Amino acid sequence: MHHDVRPDKSKVLRQIDGHSTDVTCMSYSASLSLIATACTGGGVRLWDYEDAKMAGTCQAHTTEVTLLSFLDEYR
Repeated sequence: MHHDVRPDKSKVLRQIDGHSTDVTCMSYSASLSLIATACTGGGVRLWDYEDAKMAGTCQAHTTEVTLLSFLDEYR
């Protein structure tokens, strides 16, 4: 995860190595302090933003997941 303050000044905020296949998408919830990542193998993983530890996982599909979104109003 990068914070792009300016195009020439990108800063790495978090690096998480947690999927065995390519990551296809990511979503972040500030209110829950969670990051969700998905991969080409159909897996979805939740990560605690503060310490980058895995908070949960599920095998969502048999093919790649291409979109993730938090619905913060529905915790």
